[in-house]
Amino acid sequence: MIGCVITLALALASAIWIAWQRTKDLHKAKLIAASLQESLLATQKELGQALDQRVPVPSTQIRQHIRAMRRAKGWSQAELGKLIGVCGSAVCNLETKEARAVGADVLRQFATAFGEPILVSYEPTPRIERPTTKKPATPRIEPTKPRIEPTPKNQTKKRKPDPLVALDAAVREALSDELSESPIIGVRDDGRYHICQNLWNEERLDYIVPQGEPIEKTISLLIELKNKALANPFAD
Repeated sequence: MIGCVITLALALASAIWIAWQRTKDLHKAKLIAASLQESLLATQKELGQALDQRVPVPSTQIRQHIRAMRRAKGWSQAELGKLIGVCGSAVCNLETKEARAVGADVLRQFATAFGEPILVSYEPTPRIERPTTKKPATPRIEPTKPRIEPTPKNQTKKRKPDPLVALDAAVREALSDELSESPIIGVRDDGRYHICQNLWNEERLDYIVPQGEPIEKTISLLIELKNKALANPFAD
Protein backbone atom coordinates (compact mmCIF):
# COMPACT_ATOMS: atom_id res chain seq x y z
CA MET A 1 0.00 0.00 0.00
CA ILE A 2 2.79 2.38 0.92
CA GLY A 3 4.58 1.48 -2.35
CA CYS A 4 1.52 2.46 -4.41
CA VAL A 5 1.26 5.80 -2.63
CA ILE A 6 4.94 6.53 -3.26
CA THR A 7 4.58 5.59 -6.94
CA LEU A 8 1.57 7.88 -7.38
CA ALA A 9 3.39 10.72 -5.62
CA LEU A 10 6.40 10.34 -7.92
CA ALA A 11 4.19 10.25 -11.04
CA LEU A 12 2.33 13.38 -9.89
CA ALA A 13 5.59 15.19 -9.18
CA SER A 14 6.93 14.22 -12.61
CA ALA A 15 3.78 15.50 -14.33
CA ILE A 16 3.97 18.80 -12.43
CA TRP A 17 7.66 19.23 -13.35
CA ILE A 18 7.01 18.50 -17.05
CA ALA A 19 4.07 20.95 -17.13
CA TRP A 20 6.20 23.64 -15.45
CA GLN A 21 9.02 23.13 -17.98
CA ARG A 22 6.61 23.40 -20.92
CA THR A 23 5.07 26.57 -19.45
CA LYS A 24 8.55 28.01 -19.02
CA ASP A 25 9.51 27.15 -22.64
CA LEU A 26 6.24 28.62 -23.96
CA HIS A 27 6.83 31.86 -22.06
CA LYS A 28 10.39 32.06 -23.44
CA ALA A 29 9.08 31.49 -26.99
CA LYS A 30 6.54 34.30 -26.56
CA LEU A 31 9.29 36.66 -25.39
CA ILE A 32 11.45 35.75 -28.41
CA ALA A 33 8.52 36.26 -30.84
CA ALA A 34 7.70 39.64 -29.30
CA SER A 35 11.35 40.70 -29.59
CA LEU A 36 11.50 39.62 -33.25
CA GLN A 37 8.26 41.46 -34.03
CA GLU A 38 9.55 44.63 -32.38
CA SER A 39 12.82 44.37 -34.31
CA LEU A 40 10.91 43.84 -37.60
CA LEU A 41 8.70 46.88 -36.95
CA ALA A 42 11.76 49.00 -36.22
CA THR A 43 13.43 47.82 -39.43
CA GLN A 44 10.29 48.58 -41.46
CA LYS A 45 10.11 52.03 -39.89
CA GLU A 46 13.76 52.73 -40.79
CA LEU A 47 13.20 51.54 -44.37
CA GLY A 48 10.10 53.71 -44.65
CA GLN A 49 11.98 56.75 -43.40
CA ALA A 50 14.83 56.03 -45.83
CA LEU A 51 12.36 55.79 -48.74
CA ASP A 52 10.61 58.99 -47.65
CA GLN A 53 13.93 60.85 -47.67
CA ARG A 54 14.80 59.71 -51.22
CA VAL A 55 14.23 62.27 -53.94
CA PRO A 56 12.69 60.93 -57.18
CA VAL A 57 15.02 61.04 -60.18
CA PRO A 58 13.76 63.08 -63.18
CA SER A 59 13.04 60.88 -66.18
CA THR A 60 15.56 62.91 -68.20
CA GLN A 61 18.35 61.87 -65.80
CA ILE A 62 17.41 58.21 -65.24
CA ARG A 63 20.26 56.91 -67.44
CA GLN A 64 22.84 58.93 -65.53
CA HIS A 65 21.30 57.63 -62.28
CA ILE A 66 21.59 54.00 -63.40
CA ARG A 67 25.22 54.57 -64.46
CA ALA A 68 26.01 56.17 -61.07
CA MET A 69 24.39 53.27 -59.14
CA ARG A 70 26.37 50.73 -61.18
CA ARG A 71 29.65 52.52 -60.52
CA ALA A 72 28.82 52.83 -56.82
CA LYS A 73 28.46 49.05 -56.70
CA GLY A 74 31.80 48.67 -58.51
CA TRP A 75 30.24 46.64 -61.32
CA SER A 76 31.14 46.69 -64.98
CA GLN A 77 28.48 46.85 -67.68
CA ALA A 78 29.01 43.16 -68.43
CA GLU A 79 28.55 42.20 -64.76
CA LEU A 80 25.34 44.20 -64.49
CA GLY A 81 24.13 42.66 -67.75
CA LYS A 82 24.55 39.15 -66.32
CA LEU A 83 22.42 40.09 -63.29
CA ILE A 84 19.51 41.33 -65.43
CA GLY A 85 19.95 38.74 -68.21
CA VAL A 86 21.31 40.89 -71.05
CA CYS A 87 24.71 41.48 -72.64
CA GLY A 88 27.06 44.30 -71.69
CA SER A 89 26.45 46.17 -74.94
CA ALA A 90 22.72 46.33 -74.13
CA VAL A 91 23.53 47.95 -70.77
CA CYS A 92 25.83 50.40 -72.59
CA ASN A 93 23.00 51.31 -74.98
CA LEU A 94 20.56 51.81 -72.10
CA GLU A 95 23.03 54.13 -70.35
CA THR A 96 23.93 56.24 -73.38
CA LYS A 97 21.13 56.29 -76.00
CA GLU A 98 18.93 59.17 -74.90
CA ALA A 99 16.57 58.83 -77.89
CA ARG A 100 15.12 55.58 -76.56
CA ALA A 101 12.83 55.72 -73.50
CA VAL A 102 13.51 53.45 -70.50
CA GLY A 103 10.46 51.26 -69.83
CA ALA A 104 9.02 50.29 -66.45
CA ASP A 105 10.00 46.62 -66.85
CA VAL A 106 13.63 47.61 -67.47
CA LEU A 107 13.65 49.83 -64.38
CA ARG A 108 12.22 46.93 -62.37
CA GLN A 109 15.11 44.68 -63.51
CA PHE A 110 17.69 47.30 -62.52
CA ALA A 111 16.03 47.84 -59.13
CA THR A 112 16.09 44.08 -58.48
CA ALA A 113 19.78 43.88 -59.42
CA PHE A 114 20.75 46.88 -57.25
CA GLY A 115 18.62 45.72 -54.35
CA GLU A 116 16.96 49.10 -53.88
CA PRO A 117 14.03 50.90 -55.50
CA ILE A 118 14.45 53.46 -58.29
CA LEU A 119 12.05 56.38 -57.89
CA VAL A 120 11.32 58.25 -61.12
CA SER A 121 9.42 61.50 -61.61
CA TYR A 122 8.01 62.07 -65.08
CA GLU A 123 7.93 65.67 -66.28
CA PRO A 124 4.70 66.61 -68.04
CA THR A 125 5.02 67.15 -71.76
CA PRO A 126 4.38 70.81 -72.56
CA ARG A 127 1.20 71.24 -74.54
CA ILE A 128 1.24 73.47 -77.56
CA GLU A 129 -1.99 75.39 -77.86
CA ARG A 130 -3.68 75.79 -81.19
CA PRO A 131 -2.63 79.08 -82.76
CA THR A 132 -5.36 81.65 -82.90
CA THR A 133 -5.64 84.12 -85.70
CA LYS A 134 -6.91 87.55 -84.81
CA LYS A 135 -9.50 89.08 -87.06
CA PRO A 136 -8.30 92.23 -88.72
CA ALA A 137 -9.77 95.34 -87.21
CA THR A 138 -12.45 96.94 -89.34
CA PRO A 139 -11.29 100.40 -90.44
CA ARG A 140 -13.34 103.20 -89.01
CA ILE A 141 -15.14 105.19 -91.71
CA GLU A 142 -15.96 108.77 -91.08
CA PRO A 143 -19.56 109.55 -92.02
CA THR A 144 -18.52 112.66 -93.96
CA LYS A 145 -16.14 110.80 -96.25
CA PRO A 146 -17.58 108.45 -98.82
CA ARG A 147 -16.25 104.91 -98.84
CA ILE A 148 -13.98 104.22 -101.77
CA GLU A 149 -14.10 100.68 -103.07
CA PRO A 150 -10.60 99.34 -103.78
CA THR A 151 -9.73 98.64 -107.36
CA PRO A 152 -8.46 95.17 -108.33
CA LYS A 153 -4.91 96.58 -108.55
CA ASN A 154 -5.05 97.80 -104.94
CA GLN A 155 -6.45 94.54 -103.60
CA THR A 156 -3.94 92.41 -101.74
CA LYS A 157 -3.90 88.65 -102.07
CA LYS A 158 -4.84 86.76 -98.94
CA ARG A 159 -2.37 84.20 -97.75
CA LYS A 160 -3.51 80.65 -97.88
CA PRO A 161 -3.54 79.01 -94.46
CA ASP A 162 -0.61 76.67 -93.93
CA PRO A 163 -2.08 73.15 -93.52
CA LEU A 164 1.03 72.02 -91.57
CA VAL A 165 0.31 74.53 -88.77
CA ALA A 166 -3.26 73.34 -88.29
CA LEU A 167 -2.23 69.67 -88.49
CA ASP A 168 0.62 70.18 -86.01
CA ALA A 169 -1.66 71.86 -83.48
CA ALA A 170 -4.38 69.22 -83.82
CA VAL A 171 -1.92 66.30 -83.51
CA ARG A 172 -0.19 67.73 -80.44
CA GLU A 173 -3.52 68.42 -78.75
CA ALA A 174 -4.71 64.86 -79.42
CA LEU A 175 -1.52 62.85 -78.69
CA SER A 176 0.38 64.79 -76.02
CA ASP A 177 0.36 63.28 -72.53
CA GLU A 178 2.55 63.19 -69.42
CA LEU A 179 4.41 59.94 -70.25
CA SER A 180 5.00 59.75 -74.00
CA GLU A 181 7.28 62.09 -75.90
CA SER A 182 5.91 64.96 -77.94
CA PRO A 183 4.72 63.99 -81.44
CA ILE A 184 6.87 65.08 -84.38
CA ILE A 185 5.49 66.08 -87.81
CA GLY A 186 7.76 66.27 -90.84
CA VAL A 187 7.19 66.92 -94.53
CA ARG A 188 8.33 64.18 -96.93
CA ASP A 189 9.83 64.77 -100.36
CA ASP A 190 6.56 63.83 -102.02
CA GLY A 191 4.65 66.48 -100.04
CA ARG A 192 2.97 64.06 -97.60
CA TYR A 193 3.28 64.48 -93.84
CA HIS A 194 5.05 61.96 -91.61
CA ILE A 195 3.82 61.78 -87.99
CA CYS A 196 5.81 59.86 -85.38
CA GLN A 197 5.80 59.63 -81.57
CA ASN A 198 7.78 57.55 -79.06
CA LEU A 199 5.35 56.05 -76.51
CA TRP A 200 6.13 55.38 -72.85
CA ASN A 201 6.09 51.59 -73.36
CA GLU A 202 8.97 51.77 -75.93
CA GLU A 203 6.55 51.46 -78.84
CA ARG A 204 6.71 53.95 -81.73
CA LEU A 205 3.76 55.46 -83.53
CA ASP A 206 4.38 56.08 -87.25
CA TYR A 207 1.81 57.31 -89.77
CA ILE A 208 2.05 58.83 -93.25
CA VAL A 209 -0.87 61.18 -94.01
CA PRO A 210 -2.23 60.55 -97.53
CA GLN A 211 -2.75 63.46 -99.88
CA GLY A 212 -5.99 65.33 -99.21
CA GLU A 213 -6.94 63.38 -96.06
CA PRO A 214 -9.07 65.53 -93.67
CA ILE A 215 -7.51 66.46 -90.34
CA GLU A 216 -10.41 64.93 -88.39
CA LYS A 217 -9.85 61.54 -90.05
CA THR A 218 -6.09 61.75 -89.42
CA ILE A 219 -6.60 62.49 -85.72
CA SER A 220 -9.13 59.65 -85.38
CA LEU A 221 -6.72 57.15 -86.96
CA LEU A 222 -3.80 58.35 -84.81
CA ILE A 223 -5.79 57.97 -81.59
CA GLU A 224 -6.89 54.47 -82.66
CA LEU A 225 -3.29 53.44 -83.47
CA LYS A 226 -1.97 54.84 -80.18
CA ASN A 227 -4.63 53.12 -78.08
CA LYS A 228 -3.93 49.84 -79.88
CA ALA A 229 -0.17 50.14 -79.22
CA LEU A 230 -0.68 50.99 -75.55
CA ALA A 231 -3.27 48.23 -75.03
CA ASN A 232 -0.77 45.51 -76.01
CA PRO A 233 2.71 46.82 -75.09
CA PHE A 234 4.46 43.46 -75.62
CA ALA A 235 3.17 42.89 -79.18
CA ASP A 236 5.71 42.74 -81.99
